[in-house]
This record gives sequence, C-alpha cells and structure tokens, in this order.
Amino acid sequence: MRRSLLLAFIFVAIGFDGTALGQSSDGLDIAANGKLRAGMIAIRVLGGVAEPVGKFISTKLGVLYEPILYPNPEAYAQSVGKGEWDIAIGPRVLASADRPT
Repeated sequence: MRRSLLLAFIFVAIGFDGTALGQSSDGLDIAANGKLRAGMIAIRVLGGVAEPVGKFISTKLGVLYEPILYPNPEAYAQSVGKGEWDIAIGPRVLASADRPT
C-alpha cells in the first residue's frame, strides 16, 4: 500500500511527460541572458569546487557558463546585491546575512 502511494506521488511529482513540475526546460529563469554567471573567489579553496559546480548547474539548465571571478573574499562579499552574477558559489560566512541578495 505504501509503495503504491509512493509510486503515485513520484509519478505526479515528475509529471506525466517525465519532466519535473515547476522547472522551466530552458533555464532562462535564473540565467535570463542565456548564460549562467557564477560568482566565485579566484583562489583554490577546497580543491576548487566552485567552477565544476557552476559548469554542472549550467549544463543542467541548458545554458552557457560564465565564471565571474573575484580576486579576494572582500571583493566577493562586496559583489552581493549588485547584479554581477546569477548565482554565487562560495562560503556563506563571507556574505553578511543582512545584505540583499
């Protein structure tokens, strides 16, 4: 019984045509200009995971990838709320919680 309910929920959640509900197929909601601008610090922290993560997300969205590199954590933190990037990939502690995103 529970398995049937779970399968019914999954079927409804992914939609009848196999695409997830609530997701646009072209990624233009987050990357309005046709490319995903990913803000990140231009130093290798944690093995340089920001670039591969940004590329992965842009591939999944079906848009081009454009890294927006900041030379240091201060420049990265100052970019918050300026519209220079679509997503930021980096440590949250660098951006103050009271700053607009």
